[in-house]
Amino acid sequence: MCKISLKSSSKKAINLYIFFLKYIFKKLNIKSTVAHLPCTYKDITLLKSPHVSKKAKEHFGVKTFRTIIIAEVLPSANVLGYLLLNKPKSIFLQYTFFTKSSDISKISKTNIK
Repeated sequence: MCKISLKSSSKKAINLYIFFLKYIFKKLNIKSTVAHLPCTYKDITLLKSPHVSKKAKEHFGVKTFRTIIIAEVLPSANVLGYLLLNKPKSIFLQYTFFTKSSDISKISKTNIK
């Protein structure tokens, strides 16, 4: 089994990539489930000018969307080449192999930017 973690600041990019992965998994007869995790919001505050009053500030926010896909893929399968096919640059992808769903011992872990 394989756990694929996706993280991006663009919800549209994640949804399009999930649609692509579902299509690939369906063509290869691989069972998969998708779980959307809660998004995180990071607020950044900067001063407009360092020489003037500290009251003039600008606020920026960054939302990060996360999704997990669990697929029944063997580590020796050549399916992981399809994961990198058409992957948007705005998505951070990480996959982990494990033997059973209740087993915590991981065989291998790979990060892809």
